[in-house]
Amino acid sequence: MGGGGLYREGMGAVSTGSAVKDSLRAGFWIFTWVSLNLALQFTNKYLDVSGFIFPILVILTGTFTTFIGSAVAIFVFKLCEFPYEALMRHKVLLILVALFQALTYVLENISIVTIPLSLNQIIKATGPAFLIALSFCMYKETYTKEVIITTAVIIFGVILTVLNNPGFELEGAAYSLGSVIFAVLQTILIARLLEDPKLNTLSIVSITSFPSTIAIIPMFFTLEYHKLMDYTGPTTVPIVLVVFLAIAACLYNISHFYIVRYTSALYYTIVGNAKVIAVVVASSLIFHSKYSTLNYIGIVVTLGGFISYNVVKYYENIKLAKESKRINDGESIDSSSSVNNNNNNNNNNNDKYMIISTNDDDGDDQDEDVDHHHKIFNTSQDELIHRHVGSGSGTNNGAGNNYLNRDEEIGLVINDDDDDNDDGDENVNLVYKNYDA
Repeated sequence: MGGGGLYREGMGAVSTGSAVKDSLRAGFWIFTWVSLNLALQFTNKYLDVSGFIFPILVILTGTFTTFIGSAVAIFVFKLCEFPYEALMRHKVLLILVALFQALTYVLENISIVTIPLSLNQIIKATGPAFLIALSFCMYKETYTKEVIITTAVIIFGVILTVLNNPGFELEGAAYSLGSVIFAVLQTILIARLLEDPKLNTLSIVSITSFPSTIAIIPMFFTLEYHKLMDYTGPTTVPIVLVVFLAIAACLYNISHFYIVRYTSALYYTIVGNAKVIAVVVASSLIFHSKYSTLNYIGIVVTLGGFISYNVVKYYENIKLAKESKRINDGESIDSSSSVNNNNNNNNNNNDKYMIISTNDDDGDDQDEDVDHHHKIFNTSQDELIHRHVGSGSGTNNGAGNNYLNRDEEIGLVINDDDDDNDDGDENVNLVYKNYDA
């Protein structure tokens, strides 16, 4: 779950050209997400001011539109495959993502209409802290001290940026905090799902948005339906804005998944905090809000922390890329390397590695470089090899399992003379299953 760019979820080490492509894609989706986030927040706030206060209805239409839009992209325009079997293997995680998504958006929309945007942003700034803590509790994910320090600086900067008459209100603040926690849980699970190379982003969006819609429907009928029936205000402008919000929400939800795919769960929450600067600037231009010297200091601190975080992750990725290149070049890996040999029979420090071409069944990015269709094999063990890519150091998780900073299956040993591949894992897709090393 560390910052990505040089590594693709579930795909292994990639070439420099592919890394640049992924960085550009990440930049596109980050820009899209930030722009749509601003549009959604200010449009919802406008509806609130105009008297059309139905935040759950807005979320319901947006979530349903997300389902329709992603389904059309998959089944009509054939933009990617719909890997039914792979999705069913992760049905529990998918249901949880759908539930957390529904709770996140409903609680956030309610908080926007009950507390000022400034207080909402202060509470949302705690997202990275929750993500680091919950990632450790759920998956023992660790982060370097540099990442933790820069994250803390960003949180502090955001608080300074919006610390100007926040207008605290307990109920609205509770809604906002709840939305932050559920958003973090959703993002962690999305990152976990995207580690499966069989899954693609649009299929996850489509299959989670439908149950999310179902979960929101009873909330709407319980809390807002009767109020909507009694509504006597203007309808034309609100209807137009709700339709706009539904389309924007569809793209917003999709961009969330793509940002996590091309970067990481933590980076997504970091971007969310840096986005506060855009909220402050836009708010000052649209609503002529006045900000103090302390707020402007907060802007500088936030931007400094955000830049520092990116620099830290850049050098971490460079280090990981060099280690991956050593493996790809067939170099021996000693026991002090971040790739740990855990062979039960002996602790051989001269394990050999080689590249073998594999099939790529993922519906996404079929035009990617050939490097994406290679996996690394250990010729000295008879176990399934994994690796783990993240910001922490490599760890072991049982005999024969190797980790390089991210949980990711990278192949079977090739010194197996047995013609039967009974491991039951369809993610391997070996071209050469029986190579006598």
